[in-house]
Amino acid sequence: SGVWREPARLADSAQLLIGAPLNLEHVRQVTEVVEREVAQGSNGLDGAGYRQAMTGMLCYCALEQCRKGVSGL
Repeated sequence: SGVWREPARLADSAQLLIGAPLNLEHVRQVTEVVEREVAQGSNGLDGAGYRQAMTGMLCYCALEQCRKGVSGL
């Protein structure tokens, strides 16, 4: 099905979000950590690199929307 049987637990990236300013540099740092935390390997439908890239892009876009909403940009 292309999805995990259980929710992904991304502890390192979640910890980075606690108590830190949500600026552009921080968004980039969190996105890099999320990409590293995504499960490695292929599920037959996509490769690990594709999964990491897509997860990173989705994370970056979501955090940027939050950042722009907070700062009023």
